[in-house]
Amino acid sequence: MMEYDGGHDPSLIWQTASSGDICVAEVDGGVTGCSKAVEIEKRPTPGVGTMLRFRLVDSQGRQAWTVLLIAAGESVEKISCRQQDFPVRKAFTASVGGVLRTVYTTVVPRDLPGDYRVDVRRDGQPLADHVVINPEQVAAVQC
Repeated sequence: MMEYDGGHDPSLIWQTASSGDICVAEVDGGVTGCSKAVEIEKRPTPGVGTMLRFRLVDSQGRQAWTVLLIAAGESVEKISCRQQDFPVRKAFTASVGGVLRTVYTTVVPRDLPGDYRVDVRRDGQPLADHVVINPEQVAAVQC
């Protein structure tokens, strides 16, 4: 069991035994969906990307997206855009296709879609990666 952000409904993340898919269920909405293991295996390793769907929430009086990130071969420390840092929380880890995949949660403002910088660690070394967070497919800012 995990929470996206303090005060939001908790969610459950698990890996199915039969297919290896990674699934998410929310308290208020049942099973939200599953990311197919065969699709997860096609993702770049190392690399980080978004997973499943985005959820629009009220965060401290502003609309924000809760986002699930999935990393392969690296650990995510934070994401940032326009000199704003957004903390991430490790939520789940599982092996998919022989690669350890870690799911993280974060919350970003609705009005800040773009290509976010992701501070990661690969083999103990700090590096920068990136992830596009633009659920509504609108004109994105340059982060």
